Amino acid sequence: MREELETALKDFEGEDIALLEPRDFYDQFIVGLAQRFNQHFVIYDKDALIAGLVKQAMEDGDEEDLLDAETGAIEHFEYNIVGSWVGDGTPAFLTKYEVEDDPAAKVREVDG
Repeated sequence: MREELETALKDFEGEDIALLEPRDFYDQFIVGLAQRFNQHFVIYDKDALIAGLVKQAMEDGDEEDLLDAETGAIEHFEYNIVGSWVGDGTPAFLTKYEVEDDPAAKVREVDG
């Protein structure tokens, strides 16, 4: 994923694409790049990112209680990450949902 991400980002060199820092932690939560009009931005998996923040807090000893770690991670995410607008390249955060009828599967059935 890391190599694919770096290659994709080079394609958009010169654009104002914001990445969360430190990248060695946050890049693992990138699920893709998106395009909006003439802008490109990174998409992070919201739930995985929050789970990563919880795990990090527990491992670092910042929080001893899982509930406190989860509360702190959610507050940090909402205030410091989602609450930061850094221009048109500001990242987006994906909340995944289960889809019963996969439209891509239907296309594959027709093409198959």
